[in-house]
Amino acid sequence: MKPNFQPKDIEKTIKDLTEEGLKIANLASQGHDWESVVTPLDQMEFELGQHTSVNSHLNSVMFNEE
Repeated sequence: MKPNFQPKDIEKTIKDLTEEGLKIANLASQGHDWESVVTPLDQMEFELGQHTSVNSHLNSVMFNEE
């Protein structure tokens, strides 16, 4: 079974998500209540985490001595 992505795709996705996250953080910093501050940040953190966990796992496998 092969993954459905290439290493270059991971880098671009993380870069794009980071840029989007910075925009969301900027908007959230202007929020006035819990929903307008925490909810968008929480959603972005979840999405970024989903993508970075793949990268973290692949790095662990690649640099494992076994």
